[in-house]
Amino acid sequence: MTSLHSKQSGFTLIELLIVTLLLSLIMAVGTYSYSLFVDNWQKELGNFNRTKNFTVSVQRVDRLLENVYPYVLIKNNAEAGLLFVGSKSGLLSVTYNGLFNDGSPEVFRISKIENENGRFDLIYQAMSLKYVNIIHEDQPIEFTHKVEIVKDVSDVDFNYYGWSSFRLKSQSTNNEQPKWSSKYSALNTQLLPEKMTMTIKRDNKSVILRYAYDLESERWLSSYSDSET
Repeated sequence: MTSLHSKQSGFTLIELLIVTLLLSLIMAVGTYSYSLFVDNWQKELGNFNRTKNFTVSVQRVDRLLENVYPYVLIKNNAEAGLLFVGSKSGLLSVTYNGLFNDGSPEVFRISKIENENGRFDLIYQAMSLKYVNIIHEDQPIEFTHKVEIVKDVSDVDFNYYGWSSFRLKSQSTNNEQPKWSSKYSALNTQLLPEKMTMTIKRDNKSVILRYAYDLESERWLSSYSDSET
């Protein structure tokens, strides 16, 4: 007679505890890995959006500055000059392609302003010349638009290359040449600068925008009898 011995099947309690622990560890590692992935993705996405916004802003600045043109004003001494007054931290002038372009030129002021973080924003103020003419040097300019065009950068720096006066240019010799300067007033020189650069520093990187302007901008003054010739 053959006897049959039954055998126990399944897991012991210890084995179940070990399996449960291993599954918990796998889930914890998976959750942590997913959390790291999401954090990195959000960080990269944030960096991408900031870089995209910065690039778009710089392109807008570039378009308006490359379309600066010689706008004639009458100075207080009755001589004619051009509306272009630049410093190391900003510029007042006229552009054909302003940010609030309504089909007319736009007088604008672009300025570097320190923000609460100790960094800098680039502020753009503008007024359309569609219904208003600026004729005299002391005529007030009432800007109707204001916007932060570039935000939270390390620094912004303007430089100008041009003659110190129309007279010096007209009487120039080989020894007389235009020079770079951190300030330039076409009201005084009666000439636009021949070149201008704007350097935007963002953390450890710099973007340098370069512009070349009318080399014979004095011709815009030829119809004004009181201008120097």
